[in-house]
Amino acid sequence: MENFIERARKIVTEFGELVEILMAIAVSVAIVFAMIGLLPKFHELFLHREDAEAFSEMLSAILSVIVGTEFLKMLAKPSVENVTEVLIFLISRHMIVRESSALENLLMVLSIAVLFVLEYLMIKGKTRKMLFGQFREKIEKRIDHELDIDDK
Repeated sequence: MENFIERARKIVTEFGELVEILMAIAVSVAIVFAMIGLLPKFHELFLHREDAEAFSEMLSAILSVIVGTEFLKMLAKPSVENVTEVLIFLISRHMIVRESSALENLLMVLSIAVLFVLEYLMIKGKTRKMLFGQFREKIEKRIDHELDIDDK
């Protein structure tokens, strides 16, 4: 029975990985289409270069491609850094493109600050673990060396 459960878990895991790859391909295709769709928007921006609304629409389209690209990176290589980057870009895009109240802007700035702090702490935690691991290896080597001297 346990063998069946292990095989079922393996099949479900592999299926999940396959779906992830298919979604990454779909997002890649969507990013290419979005980039192609930017070309007419550049022309439109040039024709209406004094219009702030045209610039805002162009910026929104560019930020959408950037968010899509970051999302693709997150799908391809999931990590804390990639997830926080996607969230930061999403919040930034919303803040830049959309009309929002002062309170909403404050909450978005605070959200971005919290994401930066969390990312910093995660990276610092990894560094601490890495350094501690190296320190531990040196202590173990020294102890082994001391034990070898005592045995002689």
